[in-house]
Amino acid sequence: MGTWTPWGRSDNSVRHAPGVMEYSTPGHGGYRLSPSVDVLVPGPLRELGKVGRHTGWYEEDLCYAVVHFCFPALFSAEQVENARDVLKNWYPDAYMAATGEWLEEKDSRVLRERALRATLKDKYVGVTAWGDWHDKVPAGMVAVRCVKGGRDERGGFVTNDEKHLLVPEPDYAKSGPLGFVVEDPAKYTEVVGGL
Repeated sequence: MGTWTPWGRSDNSVRHAPGVMEYSTPGHGGYRLSPSVDVLVPGPLRELGKVGRHTGWYEEDLCYAVVHFCFPALFSAEQVENARDVLKNWYPDAYMAATGEWLEEKDSRVLRERALRATLKDKYVGVTAWGDWHDKVPAGMVAVRCVKGGRDERGGFVTNDEKHLLVPEPDYAKSGPLGFVVEDPAKYTEVVGGL
C-alpha cells in the first residue's frame, strides 16, 4: 500500500535525499520535505508547501519549483533555472521576499497581469461566454458575462457589477490575456436577466 499524500495514496516514490521524497499518485503528485528539511526553506517559499492543514508538501504543477530552487545540488542546472523562472513568473512576491531580488513587470507573468488588472478596474471584462449554439445567442454572436474589473488573481470576481452582452464573434476574437475587455458597453446589446 502506498504512502498517504494530500493527492491520494502514492503509487510511486523517489527518495532524492534524506527528508526529500517525491511522490506520484494516479492523479497528481509532488514533493514531501520532512520537517527538519522544510525548515531550511525560506519562510515566504515555505508557505507554498501548505496543502490544506498539511505542511511540507509541494505539488508537481508549480510548487515543485521551491524544492528544485532551494536544494539545487539534487537537481540539474537546467531544472534549477527552470524552477527559478517558475517562481519569478507565478510567485513573484514570495520569490522577492525570499531572495531580496527585485522583479519588474517584464520578469513575471503575475506582475504583468497585476499591472493590466489595475488598468481594467473600471471596465467590464468577460468572465464567461456562450456561442451561438446556445438557444438565446443569435448566429455570429457570442453572449459574454462581463464583470466590472474582471477576475482577481485568485480567480474570484473583483466586483458584483455585471452585464450580459451580445458581442459579434470578430469582436470577441480580439480577447486579451485577461479576457474580453468592453471598451464601450453601449456598443453591444445587453441581455437583460442574463442567459
